[in-house]
Amino acid sequence: MILNFRAKNIFSIKEEVELSFEASSIRGLMDNVIAYETVNKSKKKILKSVGIFGHNASGKSNLIKSVGIMKDLVVNSNSRNKNEKLPHFPFKLDENNLYKDTSFYIELILNGILYEYGFSYNAQKITKEYLYYYPNGRIATIFERKLVNEKTEYKFTIDKVKQEFLSNVTSDNKLYLAVATNLEYKKTEIVFKWISEKLIINNSDRALANWRNYTAHLISDDKEKEKILKFLKGADFNIIDLDLKKKKPNKINFPDELEIPKSIMEEFENSEILEIGTIKKGISLKGKEISIPFKMFEESDGTKKFFELAGPFLDILSKGYCLIFDEIDNSLHPKLLSFLIDLFNKNMTNAQLAFTAHNTIVFNQDYLRRDQIYLMNLDNTGASELYSIYDFKTEKNTSNILKRYLTGRYDGIPFIDSDLVSFILRGNSNE
Repeated sequence: MILNFRAKNIFSIKEEVELSFEASSIRGLMDNVIAYETVNKSKKKILKSVGIFGHNASGKSNLIKSVGIMKDLVVNSNSRNKNEKLPHFPFKLDENNLYKDTSFYIELILNGILYEYGFSYNAQKITKEYLYYYPNGRIATIFERKLVNEKTEYKFTIDKVKQEFLSNVTSDNKLYLAVATNLEYKKTEIVFKWISEKLIINNSDRALANWRNYTAHLISDDKEKEKILKFLKGADFNIIDLDLKKKKPNKINFPDELEIPKSIMEEFENSEILEIGTIKKGISLKGKEISIPFKMFEESDGTKKFFELAGPFLDILSKGYCLIFDEIDNSLHPKLLSFLIDLFNKNMTNAQLAFTAHNTIVFNQDYLRRDQIYLMNLDNTGASELYSIYDFKTEKNTSNILKRYLTGRYDGIPFIDSDLVSFILRGNSNE
């Protein structure tokens, strides 16, 4: 499970921001909280979901992208060529930041043990990296790495001989966590595997397309199909069955001059196209109930999106993964948004969700606690800042936070210049 994520100097984020899943002392909506005891009997209260709200261009998507960049740096580190540049996107509105490192930090509880992992880097190299854990309730160092006078230095307190060997084969632009795990060092493997396998990020249409194909493959299995149908019925879609047809692609006569390799042609000819359809209840001419088939393109955007979400959501919930989802409310009715969030808030597998949204139906203490609601805003330098409603100590469980949000009490809403709008309209008039 994730406890905290921090990012600094990336995209619109200048100073460090922290997204925390640590629950506060608020009483109420305790279903939304995981009560967890570590191996050393330390008790933790961890949120199952957090929502990030704010006006357009405030940095919500940049926060989600920064999680993706961190994961990409970890997962793809071993495949990076020596001297290959790193994906470095510093805050641009202050030129001083162009020459500063980007930093990430993540705090996890894995197998009952608390881990802290972080690193800093620029376009050329990793400048700092560390992994600490608390096997006995006290902090212990697995490794530390830092740049001193343009030379990378390591510090180890365990497995020194093995780790010194591993450090010697870690190039400046690779993360030691990834290299050590690739060479089967168990102490780093648990954190690497969580980031690479259990941290799921959806922040693009391409990701949704992949999710659609994943759900389509699942419905070829009767048991999985039944789960997906229940997921759709639970959201009040009038769908009684799903139809999946596997088709060969239409033959294409490519011009001879293209000289397409035989292997590529065979791969294309042996591929399959998945054609998905829905079946709904209808009425015949005689007034009897009948089944009516629909092509997926005939369905609404909301139905198509819910189908895309079905397979991955059920998988993530059953396996206790962590989902980071940008603009989860796109094409969804407000009640469907609350349905999805409720799935996480009531799950018993320790699955977690962090999402961005504009729809404020869940901006309500009937759905989310104050410590589950974050706001993204721009400061006077154009940098993104992140804070929780819980930070406003005057608020109570009975406060109407939606009303106060919409009236600007917490910032995080756009300033609409009505005078400028009027001036534009006057300028376009024919008078």
